[in-house]
Amino acid sequence: MGSDKAFLQLGDKTFIQRACELAESVADSFAIVGTPEKLSSFGPVIPDIHPNRGPLGGLYSALSASQTDLNLILAVDLPLLTRDFLLSFRTLADSEPVMAVVPRVGNRLQPLCAFYPRHGATEAERLLASGLNKLEAFFEKIPFRVLEEDEILRLGGSPEMFLNVNSPEDYERAKRILEQRP
Repeated sequence: MGSDKAFLQLGDKTFIQRACELAESVADSFAIVGTPEKLSSFGPVIPDIHPNRGPLGGLYSALSASQTDLNLILAVDLPLLTRDFLLSFRTLADSEPVMAVVPRVGNRLQPLCAFYPRHGATEAERLLASGLNKLEAFFEKIPFRVLEEDEILRLGGSPEMFLNVNSPEDYERAKRILEQRP
């Protein structure tokens, strides 16, 4: 993108403001994994224990610091998610006896909008210690349940909510989608 996605503006809010407000509205507590100097004005910040180790490092940092059994991990660059969907998703995840509940849109898992139990930090730590950084390795080691597209729709969501903004084209598409919402 050429700039920090957290500070991109969408509507009247930045991506980080959207993510924090959304997380705060569906969870008992929330925290941001990142650099405290840069992000502390948006909420409590958990320093990344393993910087530059990708999403698995961030997941480990979040779960290691968590005081709750079930944790929503939410990427800042998914600005189209809605509170109603996440509340319904949380209710479903609360009822699951597996380690994680992860949406799938198309053929891709959406691990950065998923629910994870705190004890998942143990496996994440093992993988990081062995030099692995990718969440795919995590899913090869833990039980998880996939939330398929038909279930996403039944929970009030849509595939477009999982638009991951990684390019200027994605950013423009997210703006158009937001403008079309009622």
